[in-house]
Amino acid sequence: MDDRLIPYDYNLPPERIAVYPLENRSASKLLVLSDKKRVDSHVFALEDYLNEGDILVVNNTKVLQARVKGHRRTGGRLELFFLSERPDQKGNYPVLLKPSRRLKEGETVFIPDGENDIPVRLEQHNGDGEWSVSLKDSVPELLLRVGNVPIPPYLQRETDQSDQTRYQTVFAGPNGAVAAPTAGLHLTMDLLQKLRNKGVQVAEITLHVGIGTFRNLRSEDLDRGRLHREYYEISQETVELIQSCKKNKGRVIAVGTTVTRCLESVFQSEGDIKEKTGYTDIFIREGYSFQVVDGLLTNFHLPKSSLLMLVCAFGGREWLLESYQHAISKEYRFFSYGDAMLLLPSA
Repeated sequence: MDDRLIPYDYNLPPERIAVYPLENRSASKLLVLSDKKRVDSHVFALEDYLNEGDILVVNNTKVLQARVKGHRRTGGRLELFFLSERPDQKGNYPVLLKPSRRLKEGETVFIPDGENDIPVRLEQHNGDGEWSVSLKDSVPELLLRVGNVPIPPYLQRETDQSDQTRYQTVFAGPNGAVAAPTAGLHLTMDLLQKLRNKGVQVAEITLHVGIGTFRNLRSEDLDRGRLHREYYEISQETVELIQSCKKNKGRVIAVGTTVTRCLESVFQSEGDIKEKTGYTDIFIREGYSFQVVDGLLTNFHLPKSSLLMLVCAFGGREWLLESYQHAISKEYRFFSYGDAMLLLPSA
């Protein structure tokens, strides 16, 4: 481990990892941090902490049914993890293959599809188990037929039917993510309507969460100060809502680190919040000056992760890690299917 990650390490009892989601999305606990005070609450009480004139910005990306079972010609089992349902300029698709060690460029592997086997040619090995592959079938249609939502590997279980809906937000729209924007998993349509009734605006951006969210930080990431690239879109409607909120002294509350990365990336590149589509590799860590986001609703993140580093940059590392210990002592549930934290600016 790079020594620079040691300050972002903490010990988590295994039983605190949420392996399955709660039946009721908004029943999750909510640790509210503001004015150097901690309040133990629940997500369904979110309206108590937001004000008329605030804006809640959510990520409407939809998780691909990207995990597909396959096999080699010899019968050896494989897992194919499609990183995109869109082909590159050569017509190939990026795929993680597991196990990958004995596979060879030019080999054909197969995806069972009913009574048929769909051939997939391995065109190029790109390292770290990632391959460029080609196939004649429509990938979006194939994934809908035979794919499963790719729950995080640390859950150490197979995807079940409930994950197909619970690992998606209720406002999921454009296909493209390989992991959920997990802070948004807590929100329900009823809760969003209660916020609107209070005068809190709700706006959407799209950021397709990439495979980098599952990978450990490397020394070269820390050296470069950049992360994996992820595609994002922010509409003129959302821009105008944020600008109006700022003008009227409301607070921009980002639902998750993905929304934070999107909004701050646009400001970095444009000097303002503007309608934009593009890719971001922003790495937000201590010392970063936030220009758009005033508050953050987020899950409890893995140790030594870029997500934890972002939250520490927003709320202060010492205070945040003390709050993580508080959450552990109060038996909060951690990670993707776990509880949430709301960081608000001091009055």
